[in-house]
Amino acid sequence: MHRLSLSLPVEKLPYIGSSYSQKLNILGINTAEDLLRHFPSRYLDYSQTAKIYQTRVGDTVVVKATLDSITSEYTKTGKNIQKAIFKD
Repeated sequence: MHRLSLSLPVEKLPYIGSSYSQKLNILGINTAEDLLRHFPSRYLDYSQTAKIYQTRVGDTVVVKATLDSITSEYTKTGKNIQKAIFKD
């Protein structure tokens, strides 16, 4: 069995690569202990659902809906955009 030290740098932890360890370092998380003592600063409750008509642009919500239709369109610049219609 492997034992890990609390002073072990995060980049040495299993499943944490260099890219992710850099993001953790920006948050001030440099060691395994820092990671264990880091708690979320907010909590989003996704258990409450909203009707589509109740939402506004920029809202973070959960809607329970069914996919009615989906189309693929190209813009004037050649980008492919998928447009979907949902119903609740």
